[in-house]
Parts: sequence; C-alpha cells; structure tokens
Amino acid sequence: MATKKGLVRLCLCPIDALPSEMMKRRPPYPKVLVYEAISPARQPCNEPLYNAPGVAMGTTIKVCNYSRLCQACKPPPLCDCKIKEPPKPPMKKFMNSVILSAKIGLFLFLVKWLYDIGIMGNHKKTRKLLDKIKEQMDEIFQTKRKCEFTLETKYDMKRLRYNMKTVWNQLTESIFETFASIPVFFASVPPMILPEPYSKRQPQDPKDKEKSQKVEAELKKKKEAEEKAKAKAIEEAKKKKEEEKKKLEEEKKKKEEEQKKKEEEKKKKEAEKKKLEEEKKKKEAEQKKKEEERRRRRKK
Repeated sequence: MATKKGLVRLCLCPIDALPSEMMKRRPPYPKVLVYEAISPARQPCNEPLYNAPGVAMGTTIKVCNYSRLCQACKPPPLCDCKIKEPPKPPMKKFMNSVILSAKIGLFLFLVKWLYDIGIMGNHKKTRKLLDKIKEQMDEIFQTKRKCEFTLETKYDMKRLRYNMKTVWNQLTESIFETFASIPVFFASVPPMILPEPYSKRQPQDPKDKEKSQKVEAELKKKKEAEEKAKAKAIEEAKKKKEEEKKKLEEEKKKKEEEQKKKEEEKKKKEAEKKKLEEEKKKKEAEQKKKEEERRRRRKK
C-alpha cells in the first residue's frame, strides 16, 4: 500500500488468528486492518455471509490497536440471529424427561422417608431411631474391654449372623414399605392443598361417629388426668416449698434466740466486770483514806 511517507507492508491474517499472531510480536503492537462484514438487504439470517475484501457494496475497513481490538474489534458474529441448537431426536427427549422425573421422584421419596422416620417431623422419633440403631450395633459387635481382651476370645458367629440377617430383613421391609407408601402420599397431597367444599363431603357413618366420639372422650379423660396429675404435682411442690420455708424460719428464730442469749451473757459479764472495777476503786479509795489518816497522826 503506497502513501505519501512511503510504502507500508500489510500482513493480513484470519480474524480467529489475530490475537495469537499479535501475542507473538513484541510490544508496542502495530495497527491492524480488520474487515467488517455488512450483510446486504434481504439476506436470510440462518445463512452466514462474510464478504471478501475488495468487493464493492459490502465492505468497510477499520484500523484497530490490540487493546481496541480486544474491546470493540473482537471477531464479530457471522450472523445477527441467535444461535439455535440442533433439534434433539424424540428418543433423547423422552429419555431426558424420564431421567428428570426419576430424579424428582427420588427426591420426594427421600423427603417422605425422612419425614416418616421423624428426622424432619418429630425429634422424639429420631431419638428412638438412633437408640434402636445403637442397640442393633451393640448386639452385632459384641466386644470386650481392652484389659480383658485376649487372643483366646472367640465370637459367637451364629448369633452375629442371625443379627445381620435381622438387620437386613428390617432394611428390606422398610424399603418396600416406603415404596408402597409413595402412591398413598401422592394421593394425599391434592386434598391437603385443595380441600373439598363442605357441600361435597360425604356424610359420616353413625359407627364412625361413635368411634370418633369414644376416641375424643378417651382423649379428654387422658387430658383431664394429666392436668390433675400436674395440679397435684404443683400443689405438692408448693407444700414442700412452704415446709422448707417454715424450717428455714424456725432455724432463723433459733439462731436469733441463741444470739440474744449470747448477748445477754456478754452483758452480764460486762456488768460483773464493772462491779469488780467499782469494788477495786472503793478499796483503793479506802486505802488512800487510811494512809492520809496515818500521815496526819504521825504529823501530830
């Protein structure tokens, strides 16, 4: 390409190879000519078109640096339309739907099983389950303490096999029971979400009503008995507290009386000391008087 300053050598590369070619060169990176595609009018979107350089009515030229190329002159898409994935065969679609439904079913089954066990429902059931598992493990692995363990000890293999079989049977039974409860669970979901109106509900049988009334009466009796037991326990606790308070008060009174007696004894001792001191003072005064009288007699 000829200019006023001289000849310029251009090294044109494919658009996909521009960054790698530029990275091979040393900085500063030179300017590169990039051909920008312009699709003519009435061109279908699905057919990509990229005009060759030099053809009239369809090409423009940009001069870009490497930084500008990375920002705005990235390899442009050959078509403005969105990329459409090829259609999948019907068998593959069916298998994907089956796998997705199986995953959802396994997840719901796991949630239902955990709820039935009690891990997601009631903590008491989980505690019972853990206690049962511990008991079974203790029965299976019957070992002695380290201080009592010797090489001569032998395990009861018959009992261990029997315990393993019982554990296996319980596991299989629980698995089959959970599989059998899946349709019941799915059948019970719609009425829980959308209950039937009162008008469409079926009338109850008189026997069912009697049974429900009996059950309610038993529950009421149990509740009343529990309330009475709680009230009795509360009253007994109150009585115990009152008795303890009385005992404490009596002990306090005894201590106060003992303190009063000690104070009275102290007062008596102090009074006796005062009397002794007064007697000493009287004796000293009498002795002084006698000495003065003696002195007077001697002077005379």
